Amino acid sequence: MNPTIAQPVATWPPPKPWPENCTADAYGWYVRVKVGSKDPLKDQERFPKDTPIAKLEEWRETTRARLTAARAQRDARTPPAATIEGGIAAYLADGELTTATAKVRNQQLRWWCAQPAALNAPVYAMVDLAKRPELRQSPTRLGLVARATPDLKRLRQILAHAFAATHEDRNPYEFAETSNKYRTALVHYYTIHLRDLPEAVNPMAKVPTRATQSAKPSGLDMRLVAETLTLCPSRFGRDGEASLARLDALAWVHITPVQLGRLTRAWKEGRNPAEDFHDVPEASREEIIAGAITLQIEPRRKGRSKKRPPPNVIPLTPWGVAAMRRIVACRAAWGMFSCSSLNKILTRACEREMLALRKRGITGVDLAAVTVYHLKHSLATAAQLANPGILDKKGAIQASEGLVSLLQHAHGNITKVYTQAAVDPLARFVSMQTARFLEALLATPLTRADRMLKIVGGGGQ
Repeated sequence: MNPTIAQPVATWPPPKPWPENCTADAYGWYVRVKVGSKDPLKDQERFPKDTPIAKLEEWRETTRARLTAARAQRDARTPPAATIEGGIAAYLADGELTTATAKVRNQQLRWWCAQPAALNAPVYAMVDLAKRPELRQSPTRLGLVARATPDLKRLRQILAHAFAATHEDRNPYEFAETSNKYRTALVHYYTIHLRDLPEAVNPMAKVPTRATQSAKPSGLDMRLVAETLTLCPSRFGRDGEASLARLDALAWVHITPVQLGRLTRAWKEGRNPAEDFHDVPEASREEIIAGAITLQIEPRRKGRSKKRPPPNVIPLTPWGVAAMRRIVACRAAWGMFSCSSLNKILTRACEREMLALRKRGITGVDLAAVTVYHLKHSLATAAQLANPGILDKKGAIQASEGLVSLLQHAHGNITKVYTQAAVDPLARFVSMQTARFLEALLATPLTRADRMLKIVGGGGQ
């Protein structure tokens, strides 16, 4: 076979052997090239039946050379697995993060990795990295530092320079929360990578957090919550019903969005909801208030770096029972979810609620910054208002074991941030008192004389 002469179509398909990586089929020649066995680079091309063999081989060799060079360039940019940057993919895969959180953490960790590793080197802002993307591939970047031996002084230096207050004397807390969030990204990154090493110490423990302003109240009067939820009709049919059912549960059950997603994800994967939601259909309202119906949820992971305790069993109020029954009945609401769509629905409902309040002569209520997390804070605030508080040695109200247990916080300091109050140590008693409080509160119409909390800041995750 002369490789420089086109093959007559009449002799198709040509006799074997065919050129390497070339296949003849009814449509002509099909040439495939693959470079590498792990994460290979591939290319393919079709040629007419009368294409000379020399042209097929020329394309094959040219393509192979191109892919070989591209793979070498790609591998040169890929950091070793033992570096900080090389461990990001494993962290995102093993960290059990929601899609939204994983996206934010990836962005935060990539920012860390793009910083120069040397002490006293410049610190780049996001805008700098956007203008000069080549900085992310610098051979002296922090991402290429061995994960086991980070320079803690450099990490502290990066945080101090990147998130320094514009006017330290006027507002020393400016950018403090953002700084702490970027620190948390590295803290959790190391927590995941070190969790199989019981004696290992998280190096980020020596990188302190910035002081922040005292937490601002983020609870709403539960009458506002109840009215706002009635203004949340959605136009999205089945999916809209799922969102409304989730909002209902987040408003009336001491549960976070992540916990609700994990709980219902287990149901979606085959677990019987009755194993978690201990419903008693024939229970009277008084029996429900007394704690006859409970919900089992896995403990919160926030604040716990070691082995987590067994699942929590919390009593439900009548409103919580109705919300969970709605979730069980709506299979579309089962599974993990993002809060973004819920926040959009809630924002529209808050706008309608503020308009309705103004028409009734009730002004001064600002719901513009309300998010789904304010629902949890509002229920927690109602729980502390319904139960007696206790004082610490300094005379400040602190959270007791009952409310800490009900909210699944790791310790009372977290509960104080959300509620600034504490209640009786028995979670069942807390739930019962809360139900009695809500009964009386929701039976009282809102008036101009009411002094409702004005939302001035967002709730924490």
